[in-house]
Amino acid sequence: MTKTKNKSTNLNSKQKNTPWYQRAWVITIFVVLGIACIVALIIFVVKPGQTNTQEDKTSSSIGNDKNPTTDTPIKNNQTTDDEEGPEKTIQYEAENPNRLNELSGFITSALQDDANLYINAMIAQYLEADATCSLTLKGTNTDFTYTSTVRALPDVTTSNCEEFIVPITNLVPDYYQITIDLSSAEKQGIITGGVQVPER
Repeated sequence: MTKTKNKSTNLNSKQKNTPWYQRAWVITIFVVLGIACIVALIIFVVKPGQTNTQEDKTSSSIGNDKNPTTDTPIKNNQTTDDEEGPEKTIQYEAENPNRLNELSGFITSALQDDANLYINAMIAQYLEADATCSLTLKGTNTDFTYTSTVRALPDVTTSNCEEFIVPITNLVPDYYQITIDLSSAEKQGIITGGVQVPER
């Protein structure tokens, strides 16, 4: 009887002598609480932030649908669905080459074979009236100059010079400055470039 009492007394004294933070049930509670806090942070902090970002993207895309933007210029007589009445405006007026005070364009090709040099040029404006393209080839190392004139033909929204066909036999081998004078009833302009005519 005395031995049993001593054993239970020893167990009670050991439990009393063990610090509270070394007891298994206390450690288990702290681990469970820590995991619960982490899960709560993930649910209430991370996910709402992602949801707000998605909502912002959705609202911005909805806002863009209400006022869609486009890089496509509107033609002179074309209007948008939102435009009504006399206050209609034309978008990108500065980019409309037909409103420029002078003609502009560029050389699209300057090719040659054994017989001819072929020069093609595009005019940025639409020309309804008679217009001409006057070519001047001037050698940089020689005083040799070649001239020719062709018609300018309207295309869908632009115009093109008829192809210049220059016989190679008319040219001395040299690097030539290309100058194309554009002329219509209302406007003038110049296109420049260059081409090498090799020795034959």
